Formats: sequence, structure tokens, C-alpha cells
Amino acid sequence: MQERHENSEDLVIIGIDVRETEKELAPYLERHGVTFPVALDEQGSLAQLFYVSGFPTSVFISPDGTLIGSVPGYIQSDQLDAYIEYARTYVPGESE
Repeated sequence: MQERHENSEDLVIIGIDVRETEKELAPYLERHGVTFPVALDEQGSLAQLFYVSGFPTSVFISPDGTLIGSVPGYIQSDQLDAYIEYARTYVPGESE
């Protein structure tokens, strides 16, 4: 995710950390060099909204705000790239 964040001008990546505090999360972000924004979902309400049942989960939203898919668990690089491309080219009513 970090690499794609650094190398894509038209891609927005937002991490969401569930049920941890900023104090707990900060060392992880620093250790892994994460520079994209990470929101805190300390109560887990956002995870419930997106029906997250495991971690990590990747959620893909098109530029117009349409939820186009999610992948529970670790996502392979080629699968991530395919979802990103689909999100970039998504046209409501036309994309499959």
C-alpha cells in the first residue's frame, strides 16, 4: 500500500486502524514507514459499517464514492492492482 501511495497521483489510500489507540499504533506506522493517512476506529463502528470480519481487509471505493469491492485478509499484489484499475475506470451503470 505504501508503494502505491508514493507512486500514484490519482489514488487515495486511507488506512483504518480498529480498536487501538494512537499511542498503540504510532510505533507500527513509524517502523513500517507509513506516510498515508490512518484513521482511528477505536470503537470498531466503521469496521461494522463495512462488515469487516477479519484483518486486514481492503475496501475499494470508486472516485464517485461507489463501494466496488472488498477483500478480507492479505491481498496479493496483482489482485490489489486489478482492484485499483477497476476503481479508476469504474463507470456507474456501465462497469461490471
